[in-house]
Amino acid sequence: MKRWVYSIAISMILACVGVIATYSILGEPENGTTYLRAGTLEIDLFRTELAGCILGQDGAPRSISSSEEVDLGKRNAAPLFGEGEAAMLVPGSYLDATLELRNRGNVAAVYRVELKMTAELTPLAEQLTVSLRSHDGTVVRLPVCELSDGEVLLEGYLAANEKSESFGIRLELPDRSDNNAAMGSSTGIEFIVTATQATVGE
Repeated sequence: MKRWVYSIAISMILACVGVIATYSILGEPENGTTYLRAGTLEIDLFRTELAGCILGQDGAPRSISSSEEVDLGKRNAAPLFGEGEAAMLVPGSYLDATLELRNRGNVAAVYRVELKMTAELTPLAEQLTVSLRSHDGTVVRLPVCELSDGEVLLEGYLAANEKSESFGIRLELPDRSDNNAAMGSSTGIEFIVTATQATVGE
């Protein structure tokens, strides 16, 4: 199993990576003898697009856009949304990242995406929305305060040998009449991507 965990805190976005190896056993007959060989699950996670509108250091809304490819699987990789402690939200702000999983191994994989709150319920958590969009355009959208611990919001299948699949995540602070209640508050979200070898029936 390969697992990426990104702790996302509004105004501070941290990235940490944990990797657990997994394999499958493949039979290979040769000269009447069966040799067993472990397959390889080599999954990489990249951010391929980044867009958004946040509060700039001058206090005015600032648009951000990047198509620079970032390897999020590396140790000390750039933050998921690329803005670190500078990412401050105001009503109408959003951060949107397109991610791509790539399978360089010879074992097909099933991947799952989870989101969960890592902080107490705050006015910001009640207003902030998060959306996950799958490779086929399906969108799951819900308030951050409704995230359930361990709930899989997106899953997919990734074939072996250089196959890839994209999906996206978007954080948004809608313009609402009660936005003032969220001023000065913060929240935390954990973004977890797990890839495991596909088994019979998957």
